[in-house]
Amino acid sequence: MNRRAVPEVPLVERFDAVAVLMLAGGLGVGVVGGAFEPSAPRWLAWILCLLLAVGLGLDARNRTTAAGKARPHFELEGPVLWIVAALAIARIFSAGAPEAVALTFGTAGWLFATTSGRVRSVVLVVAGVATLGHAIAGRISVSSVLMHLSLYAAACTAFARLGSFQRWMVERAQAQVRAAKEADAREKIVDFGMNTRQAEALPLRLPSVGASVAGPAVGRTMLDFVDRSIALNLDTLRCALNLQTAAVLWHKRDLSELTLRGLSASAPELVLPGPFARGLGAPAPVVRGEMRELHVAPVRIGYSGLPYYPEDVRIGSLLAVAIPHKLGSGASETDEGVDGVLCVDRMSDARFTEIEREAVRSCARKIALDVDCGRMLKQVEVYSGQMSQLVAVLREFDGVLGVDPVAKATTHAIKSEFSVDLVAVCLVEAADLLRVADADGHRAERYRGLQFTVDEGLAGRAVRENATFNRAHVRSADASNLQPVFAASDRLTELRSLLVVPIRPIRAVGSAVTADDDPPEAAIGALVLGALEPGLFSETLQTSLELVAAMLCAKLRLARLHEQIEELATQDGLTGLATRRVFDERIEAMVQRAERGQGRFAVIMTDIDNFKRLNDTHGHPFGDLVLKQVAQVVKRAVRKVDLAARYGGEEFVVLLDDASEEGGVQLAERIRAEIEALECDEQGVRVPVTLSLGVAAYPQDGLTSEALTKAADSGLYFAKRNGKNRAVTRTQAQSSGTLD
Repeated sequence: MNRRAVPEVPLVERFDAVAVLMLAGGLGVGVVGGAFEPSAPRWLAWILCLLLAVGLGLDARNRTTAAGKARPHFELEGPVLWIVAALAIARIFSAGAPEAVALTFGTAGWLFATTSGRVRSVVLVVAGVATLGHAIAGRISVSSVLMHLSLYAAACTAFARLGSFQRWMVERAQAQVRAAKEADAREKIVDFGMNTRQAEALPLRLPSVGASVAGPAVGRTMLDFVDRSIALNLDTLRCALNLQTAAVLWHKRDLSELTLRGLSASAPELVLPGPFARGLGAPAPVVRGEMRELHVAPVRIGYSGLPYYPEDVRIGSLLAVAIPHKLGSGASETDEGVDGVLCVDRMSDARFTEIEREAVRSCARKIALDVDCGRMLKQVEVYSGQMSQLVAVLREFDGVLGVDPVAKATTHAIKSEFSVDLVAVCLVEAADLLRVADADGHRAERYRGLQFTVDEGLAGRAVRENATFNRAHVRSADASNLQPVFAASDRLTELRSLLVVPIRPIRAVGSAVTADDDPPEAAIGALVLGALEPGLFSETLQTSLELVAAMLCAKLRLARLHEQIEELATQDGLTGLATRRVFDERIEAMVQRAERGQGRFAVIMTDIDNFKRLNDTHGHPFGDLVLKQVAQVVKRAVRKVDLAARYGGEEFVVLLDDASEEGGVQLAERIRAEIEALECDEQGVRVPVTLSLGVAAYPQDGLTSEALTKAADSGLYFAKRNGKNRAVTRTQAQSSGTLD
């Protein structure tokens, strides 16, 4: 069995610890026995005090040196001795200075706050036993015992709270240091251009799980690299050229002042932290782009040309070299402005040689390249985030068909992947009408299904002009001047950021239209996004959302084609009624449902009388007109739960849910009467149109779809053979003896 190893303690240390503990115990007995009372012999008190001093010295030696640090069995002797010493001193001065008893309360509280739980318990027990011993000996009253115990508790609580407060102060100071470092790092990222409008930190998500990518952002990782690279370059340069100081002064992003972003100095305590005015001293003409470098040697005494030095610092010679914003490539390197300046100085007043100056220039270019590399890596991170978001949106698209489901998937995906408070998909319903197909987020239920014209708000304007609108306002006073978003009353003033993107093909996104190009295709809708945070929709985020709108355009077109194909498969192109396939599926489902629940339904088969003669006499266009008008009558006659379908040619069929044979006959008679009264004119001449109908009901006329269809068709056949323009049930046809 494995046992935890106990550190071996030398014999001398064991003897010291045991001696101190025995001494503490003996002195404790002396305190309770009255050896330190004013009435006790003085020689006894002096001997005990001498022993007390020896014990305190031994314990102090063990605790202030390396000895005694691995003594798990003897950690009690010191605290016990200290509380006994406090009790003894309090009794010695109890007559002349009774307030000395406060020493025992303070010692107990200090030991309680600085020792472990087992040790503090022993200390309190010793103090409590001593107090009770004094009470038993009649030295203090019972009320004094209660007072002492209360003061012990108060002292322990106060010292414990003080320790917690001190720890809180230390932690707070550490947190302030961390916050200052974090703020400085964020400022550096902005100054180095690793978090600009062109390289913004987008939320990078894994599409499969929707979770943020773990690990530090590229901006922070690259900042650490740039900091280390600048420090290494400056240290190397200072050592190689025997410099006093090498410093990098960098433009703040707003170009208002210079900040110290790198330093290597033989006396760093002499360097001021900044920031510094950009027009101050030797770096000023370099920073303004008036010259590439400035060389001063020798420097006159008292010259304060370097802003990071106090006036009394001696400088022999100095050199300031521009750090370009972005280096070109190839043999002819060019740059695009100045980001900062590399300043070097030394005690020697000799001029910098051409080789030394080239070394400083190379260092400045190396710093520029490192920072530019950070910017490019940040761009890669941004593009990676964009692609992850677009993949997540596409993943939402994959599983849906139909216009409204696609709109709903879009709002859900954008709300999940982008930091927006409102997203709405508006689609063109007619030439001048828009409908909010779906909305998610802030007050979404108010806008979902809303219809408005293209002339009313920004959504309509985006469709009308085929352009993106990015609206931002900060003050509530701007609200009265804001253009509506949907209908005239929907200004959405609470949204401080608003982006309205036309839903248009990807060919038109972000591309300039030239005279040779075909005009861009018209937008089929608008994607509306809003946020409570001002200034959210940057150029980068706007580009991403325009790509989402382009993908949505393609998906909506596919969805509409799918709906059209589905409609062609389920809806008759001429009459607008359901097709034969839909009827077959529905009657089969109704039979199965009726079998499970003992339900009922009726089937009506119809046929236009003498339809072939109508076609031959008046032509097929007139025949098609008759088919459409008859279909409209049948469609108006049925309920939403029923089905009207074109069975084939001039035949129609009706399925009546939860209807008996009698109910089927009543509806058939109503349809027949309306058709008989129908006015179909051919060149001013009224052409009569009539219907013959057959009715069957489940379950009496059949238990399968085939049997019911045959039964209804039997009634129809009987009606056609017996005068037409009538409705006949299977039962009536069978009772006449004409059916087998």
